[in-house]
Amino acid sequence: MITLSVCLIVKNEEKNLANCLECVKQFADEIVIVDTGSQDKTVPIAHKYTNEVYFFEWLDDFAKARNFSFSKATCEYIMWLDADDIILQPEILKILKLKKDLPAFYDMVIMKYVSAFDANGEALFYFFRERIVKNNVGFKWQGFVHEVIPISRNVLHSDICIHHNKKETTQEHANRNLIIYEKALKKNISFTNRDNYYYGRELFYHKKYKKAIKFLKLFLKQEKFNKNDIYEAHLIVADCYVFLNDYEKALSYLIENFKSNIPNSKLLCKIGDVFLLKNDYKKAIFWYENALLNSGKNEFTFIEKQYEDFYPYLQLCVCYYKLNDLEKAFLYNKKAEEVDSTNESVQWNNKFFNKINLS
Repeated sequence: MITLSVCLIVKNEEKNLANCLECVKQFADEIVIVDTGSQDKTVPIAHKYTNEVYFFEWLDDFAKARNFSFSKATCEYIMWLDADDIILQPEILKILKLKKDLPAFYDMVIMKYVSAFDANGEALFYFFRERIVKNNVGFKWQGFVHEVIPISRNVLHSDICIHHNKKETTQEHANRNLIIYEKALKKNISFTNRDNYYYGRELFYHKKYKKAIKFLKLFLKQEKFNKNDIYEAHLIVADCYVFLNDYEKALSYLIENFKSNIPNSKLLCKIGDVFLLKNDYKKAIFWYENALLNSGKNEFTFIEKQYEDFYPYLQLCVCYYKLNDLEKAFLYNKKAEEVDSTNESVQWNNKFFNKINLS
């Protein structure tokens, strides 16, 4: 059986930390907590679970803090978590089994990371992350924001699931990454091409669309190998052009993804969205219907389940309403309701259809 250190970097996590560590204590041989400047009860809470609590001066660099936490780990393998991560009991049992059965051949274990759920607790948005690595073989975090451990060759792809359970986002947290990037630019810190990509994403989230396009285009010009990020960059550039009301350029970036990838439902829905905005409802219907036909065909890191059923159903309802085919509009709203009956748009549509005696 392998031994496992679990490492966290934390700051002002008094609302989340105990919930996370109640899970961790069931399988960790060692818990390492690195605090980067908490002003609440985070540190006293950490001390209830471990004596391995350290302080690291925050340097606007997540990789440095993560690497410091790894430097304090003494077990054969290291697992990282965030304070707002939760591991359900079935997944804890899987981790205990993994500890017992993991062959020494593997240097790294990949796990599913779920960050959005529907009303029934089913995963709506998830991706896969490096989660456990062998200690003392040279693994290092890279990237001062959106840090990552480069994938090794001897990787086990596990079905173990970690839930990212963020309940609330403060304005400070929402702005944090953008501020770090902009501080780095002012200090003339060189960006890697990966930084160009994630800075472009942050600019998009903050509605700085023209600047986002600039950095994402720079990323696309230089990147040759990471097809997941290339794919997502095209989608985000297209979204930027949509918000700038340049629908033809948006379409050109969406269609670009067809050249080297099998299209997934998200891409097909986004093409449908552009035609819907152009009031070309028949073409929009074509793309939304194809999104439904291609559900489950996803080669990429980010899995967004809504684009495989709920979203195209709802958009088809809109399209058929615009074409004055109220029966089909009603039908597709019912299909959307079968997926998520709590959605406000679905409920509003139901009220409308009831008023016109379609029910």
